[in-house]
Amino acid sequence: MPRYLRSNGKHRNYWQNLYVELIKHGIEVTLANGKFTKNIKGKKTDVKDARWIQKLHSIGLLTSSFLPDETTEKLRTYCRQRQNMLTLAAEASHKMQKYLKILNFRLDVVVNEICGLTGMAIITDICKGNLDPEKLSEHRHGNCRKSKEEIAKALKGNNREDYLFGLKQELESYQFYQKKIAECDKQIYNRPVKPSYKFQSFCPIFKNNLKP
Repeated sequence: MPRYLRSNGKHRNYWQNLYVELIKHGIEVTLANGKFTKNIKGKKTDVKDARWIQKLHSIGLLTSSFLPDETTEKLRTYCRQRQNMLTLAAEASHKMQKYLKILNFRLDVVVNEICGLTGMAIITDICKGNLDPEKLSEHRHGNCRKSKEEIAKALKGNNREDYLFGLKQELESYQFYQKKIAECDKQIYNRPVKPSYKFQSFCPIFKNNLKP
């Protein structure tokens, strides 16, 4: 006879540990969506809830929620963690751009992406204390559309100490999150079973290498 558990959404996931332990001990468990087990309004208790869920089951009104297998669940965890790191890296990138603007380093005017090859090389050099526009423009990558002269003209900053400190901190944060993203990538690619095409389409790491 299956045991029923009620899920209560991603922010109230206390059912998960119990579910894992029951499955581990060979007990058949069915997870029911919380919105399908709501009782009538009134004073609620755990006992009343349990009886209500049992009644719904007895008359065939409970359906099982989808739960991925262990391999898929682990892969999903790595992909979600990767997405979290991407979000934090993007926040650090936006803050770097903010500091660059108030420092009057208008890198956004001369490069399409400040975290690209040219942009990162220039930002790294600025954070090392190299503030000469002509020398900074030497980091121009061959793919950059702007000339060295145009880049140098956009990098005549005010060199304010506190803003430079903030820029350096955000650069270090960005590099830290990039390292964590690479660690997530390694875990994802080292999975014993490669994800299906349908799953890959929802995971950003695979989007550039999808094969139907």
